[in-house]
Order: sequence, then structure tokens, then C-alpha cells
Amino acid sequence: MDNFIAGAAKVWPGRLLPLGAELVGIREALSWLKDFGGTSIEVESDATGAICDILNGSSCSLVGSLREDIRDLTNFFSNISFCHVKRSANKPAHLLARAVCSLSDSQSWLHFPPFIVSALANNLINDN
Repeated sequence: MDNFIAGAAKVWPGRLLPLGAELVGIREALSWLKDFGGTSIEVESDATGAICDILNGSSCSLVGSLREDIRDLTNFFSNISFCHVKRSANKPAHLLARAVCSLSDSQSWLHFPPFIVSALANNLINDN
């Protein structure tokens, strides 16, 4: 389980379309990691549209604004990459996202949150 460094779940008011939600999540994660002191970052997402938009751009103004925020944040990291992963490989992220539904306030973890330990272990088994 050496892939887990830290995690966070942020309560966000209102509703977002899936692409917007994924981009907001990536932007917030990068902002948090910038303050946390990360330098080499690999952003994995099972949302193909989000990864394609970050890498290639789109014409939607809301999405464009989020994309520009993300691109601005990439300047804070010495090494950053964005890649698409299968949803089955992204289960820990989905468990963190689901956990936020039961939170009244944002939360972060610098150790393994108990509810994602088995998902992280399964990822390691499947990677080997």
C-alpha cells in the first residue's frame, strides 16, 4: 500500500455535471498538493473526458476556466502527468468521493483511511 500518500474529501455545495465535478476534484487536489509540498504528481482519473480536456482543451467556458486553473497549478510541480485509468483501478478515489456524502465538513488523511485499505490492497495485487 505504498501508493497512498495522502487523501482528502471536500464538501462542495450544489450539484455539478460529471465532467465539471471531475475537473473541480482535480483542481482541488492539485491545490491541496501544492500546499502539502508534493513535487512529482501523477493524476489518474477514470473520466476520459476530463483527461482529454486537460490535455487537449475544449470550448466550454466553465470547463475552460477549470482547465486553465489546472494548467496554472501544474507550474507548481517539477513533474506532473495526467492519465486515464480504468474505473476498476480507481476504486480508492471513488470510495473517498462517496465518503464525502456522509461528511458535514471537508476532511483529509495523512494515513490510510480505514474504508479504503482493502481497495488499495486490491490495486496492489492487481498491479503485480
